[in-house]
Amino acid sequence: LTEKQLDGLAIFRKDSQILSDKQVAVYKDGVRTVWEVPTDISAALNGMNKFSAHWIRNTIGLPSQWLRAGATLNPEFMARNISRDTFYGAVYSKNTFFIPIVSSIRGLFLRHGKFNEKLYQEFMKSGASQSHLISIDQRYFRDGKMIDALYSRKFHNWLNPTKILENLRAVSEYTEVASRLADFELTMKRLTKQNEKLPPDKKLNYRQILHRAGFEGRDLTIDFRKMGYAVQAINQIAAFFNARIQGNLKLWEGMRDRPFQTTTKILTWITLPSVLLWLHNKDSEAYKGLAQWRKDLAWNLPINEGTDKEFIFSFPKAHGLALLFGSTIERTLDSIYQKNPEIIKDFAKQYSWESMVGLIPIPEFSKPFIEGFANKSTFTKRPIVPEGLKNILPEYQFTQYTSETAKLIGKIISKITNGKIGSPLMIDNWVQSWFGGLGDHTMALMDVALTKAGIVVPPIDPKSDNWIKNLDDMIIIKAFVARNPDASSEYLTDFWTMYRPLAKQIATINRLKSQGRLEEYIHLFQKSEVELAFLEKFATAIRKNADFIRKVQASTFMSADDKAQLIDMTYLMMIETAKMANEQVKNMRKFKKELYK
Repeated sequence: LTEKQLDGLAIFRKDSQILSDKQVAVYKDGVRTVWEVPTDISAALNGMNKFSAHWIRNTIGLPSQWLRAGATLNPEFMARNISRDTFYGAVYSKNTFFIPIVSSIRGLFLRHGKFNEKLYQEFMKSGASQSHLISIDQRYFRDGKMIDALYSRKFHNWLNPTKILENLRAVSEYTEVASRLADFELTMKRLTKQNEKLPPDKKLNYRQILHRAGFEGRDLTIDFRKMGYAVQAINQIAAFFNARIQGNLKLWEGMRDRPFQTTTKILTWITLPSVLLWLHNKDSEAYKGLAQWRKDLAWNLPINEGTDKEFIFSFPKAHGLALLFGSTIERTLDSIYQKNPEIIKDFAKQYSWESMVGLIPIPEFSKPFIEGFANKSTFTKRPIVPEGLKNILPEYQFTQYTSETAKLIGKIISKITNGKIGSPLMIDNWVQSWFGGLGDHTMALMDVALTKAGIVVPPIDPKSDNWIKNLDDMIIIKAFVARNPDASSEYLTDFWTMYRPLAKQIATINRLKSQGRLEEYIHLFQKSEVELAFLEKFATAIRKNADFIRKVQASTFMSADDKAQLIDMTYLMMIETAKMANEQVKNMRKFKKELYK
């Protein structure tokens, strides 16, 4: 460069690079511009370098990593994952003879080398294993040590606390690989057979067959490693954002590439079981009383209904597919059978809303704050703190399912904050939001430790002498059993959903009347369903029953079996009360509608 050019660069640097305390540099499409901003904003933005931004992103993303680990390492998740993957795989497999459950069970034995010792080595060489959900946070995939790490892994040291998480990872991968490995075997056989019929110049070599089979095995369900830089960044703060996108994309690809085969398999493995179970359950009171989220996310079959050996088998459905092609059909049949068009309308609104919200990446870091503020679980759509506990001190907001650890922490927080916060129900929800099912198990272990240490003295846990009644409390088994009767009954949810807005309307009407604001009073009175004011008596009765259950739970002189029987009996009374109220409202609205006609 000449001296003149160097002088020009020096002047350029001075004018554009050195910023005042009220300026920030902004790059858009590679073009640098300088913006005038307030001093405090420029100080914050100019201090935001790559290192600090990376640190902030990683810090906010920690709950996302915790949740992924806590969800995937939870034994119940592993059990449910096989049941979801087996139907998902049956729909999207290019192999005709991939049969749900049967093929996945075969895959478990293939993984263990019982049927074909060489096949699992071929599966690993093909790269199909890198699609697992558990693999997202694994270092050995990035470090090139995948084969060594997985081949050398053994199930051992279960009592060594330092090996517990590693063993849980091994089991989780064991369950995730089942369906993929079974499909890999079928694909290898199919491609080998097809290859024999090809002319010599078009035959595939062993490596090409292996790669193709590996890709189909990896792409059988959701390939959790399939994401670009943008989604990868979002996935660091929203744990399962990519899984939702890939689920929708998988359906689109199936319909685009193999429309007839995909449609036929959906009707066979998703829609047909849903219709058959609906025909079986349409008049079942046990089924009707289940929470709606459980009906949508699982196939439910009441066993021994009406006897002392009754329980509900709940088999998880394939995410996305089952909701669209199974639950939609069930709701439509409900709407026709009950002659209630509102059922399908409400479902359409709910499905449309949740599909839209599902595409918004909500950081896991913020979810407990949002749910706590709204007092509503984003998963079950039910209040975190039940109606009967909302107006008492936070430290006493707990049910029979609340952990003793959360109660203890709640008391401490309540003392520190002078009773403003410290709800044990909120604390348990916080743990579940950030650590998933494994967080619940950790809290249960801490309960045992605190009890053994004499720090807490928990009341006797309700347990029935009839072991069938306790299935929903048994580890792993509870993944396939629905609790019944329960406070999450659809009848109770429908009642509170209907009652809450009405209670606010009536309270507002009474206030307007007492203030002499007659014009507003008359306007709201004519607009509201004041004829449903009788629901207040039903609400009072349900609250009293809920309060009685809490007293039974806290009892120190009743046996575990007596508690279990009394609690179940009271829940049945609550459900019947809600059911009666819902029926009266339905009849009254129907009569009112006919009267207007």
